[in-house]
Amino acid sequence: MFLSDAFQRVLAAAIGFAVLLPDAHALLRLNRGKDLIHLTVNGQVGWDSNLFSTANGQGDVLAVASVVADYQRRAGAIGLDAAIGLEAGHFNEYDTEDYLNPRASVEFTKSSGRTTGSWASSATRKSQGDVAASLRAESWDYDTTLNLRYPVIERYSITGSIGYARTDYLNSPILVDLNTTQASSDLLYAINSQRDLIAGYRYRVSDSAADTVSRDNAFIVGLSGKILPKVSGTVRAGYQSRHTKALGIVERNDGLTAATSATWNINGRSSLTAQVTHDFATTSTDVSTDSSAYTLDYKSALNPRWSVTAGAGLGFLEFLGQRGAGRSDTYATASLGVTWKRSDLLAVSLSYAHLSNWSTLALADYARHTVSLGVSSRF
Repeated sequence: MFLSDAFQRVLAAAIGFAVLLPDAHALLRLNRGKDLIHLTVNGQVGWDSNLFSTANGQGDVLAVASVVADYQRRAGAIGLDAAIGLEAGHFNEYDTEDYLNPRASVEFTKSSGRTTGSWASSATRKSQGDVAASLRAESWDYDTTLNLRYPVIERYSITGSIGYARTDYLNSPILVDLNTTQASSDLLYAINSQRDLIAGYRYRVSDSAADTVSRDNAFIVGLSGKILPKVSGTVRAGYQSRHTKALGIVERNDGLTAATSATWNINGRSSLTAQVTHDFATTSTDVSTDSSAYTLDYKSALNPRWSVTAGAGLGFLEFLGQRGAGRSDTYATASLGVTWKRSDLLAVSLSYAHLSNWSTLALADYARHTVSLGVSSRF
């Protein structure tokens, strides 16, 4: 059996605690229940047919074990959520791709009073296949975001957001680090108690380590809340432009932007969520892209213990400018999963996912299948 001793110990501990302990709301309850500490342990084994997201890519069996401790405080005007975790992955044949990824996050939330909002920050180490570069990439990802909402008068409110994100690639000379800063503001008009009209503006700067700077301006209108009697969500769409300056290169691209998510509650146990996104982005290879994605996800609780999920998606990716070299990708995804849950203390899941990527770049024309069996326990 290829599973490492550490993985087997974590998995055995999760199952043992889950079976022996009675149902509990938290591992520790402090300050009369205002402070909660949870511990989540996960174990997973699966097959990935294309580790490197590339044509003729090789597959392998992967075992993953993770532990996450999170802290919640609900006392006073400011709520606090914090988490720290560690994930370890071991490959059967490609053990040089083994990883040990820590992560941490913190969020402060103010949900009462005239001005409400949140501030959240996180740091995560990632190991994953990179479609743009057709290799496995390791990186540290950092982000911080401040969101505020202020009601001007009875029907009008103003929201504001400012954020910063950094991707720092490790052990790869061809991947380019990226800093992204953005600020946005929306004016919301309450049509009634169930839906708001939105008019907004977003400014974003993407600054890469290769001295490439892209500036995006987007003007957006939309609707949030109850869209139809059984459909709720947010619909945002508008016009955006991107100005890019690199060494000896000046480019401009214009087009539509969209960020839509709507959920249809079919009944008390099932829901269907549709998402549409369209936006500019900068890849790990320092190339601007115009991307769009369409996804449909179904969830259903068959009974108190069994639930199923299914999803399908379609996406288009156009690599822009001289460095894009006319590359364009079209991809389709499909997924299916089933979960048996005894309680928070024991859940077992089995999932399958498929991705087909058709690209004008031969190296990036590939298919990928993943199958995984997981066990999780939350104390």
